[in-house]
Amino acid sequence: MDRFSSVETLMIVQIGIEIILILFVIFLFLKFRKTRFGRLNHGIENVSGLIHETEKICRTLANNLNEKRALADKLLSDMDHRIGELRKLSGRAAQSTGYHISTPHKQADVPYTNVVGLSRYGLSADEIAERLSMTRGEVELVLGLAREEKRGYQ
Repeated sequence: MDRFSSVETLMIVQIGIEIILILFVIFLFLKFRKTRFGRLNHGIENVSGLIHETEKICRTLANNLNEKRALADKLLSDMDHRIGELRKLSGRAAQSTGYHISTPHKQADVPYTNVVGLSRYGLSADEIAERLSMTRGEVELVLGLAREEKRGYQ
């Protein structure tokens, strides 16, 4: 019996040591998992926060650009309207006084006729401005004047 008692004791000690080792391995696994995955989750949360902020800024910038585009379109439309009104007034003044108001020399019109010509080929205002070394606003103004002049002849 004494011999069984010592073997049983050794088995119980060995089982106890194995349980302690298993618990130690589980503890290390949980600590490693918590540390490594905790950092990873924290990094993912930071990146998702940055992405959210970036999307918010992009929406704000897109809204600002749309507002600026609408404002520029309105200003161009107002300028077209005012130019038309000025032409009408100058035409009336010329008729009432009997004087003919001269137009600029044709040589000065060459870049502007190029603008209209390139526009007829389907080039955008940006492309025309780049080819003729003009600003986009100047190209759009010339095209607006050409439209007004065309409407005036019809």
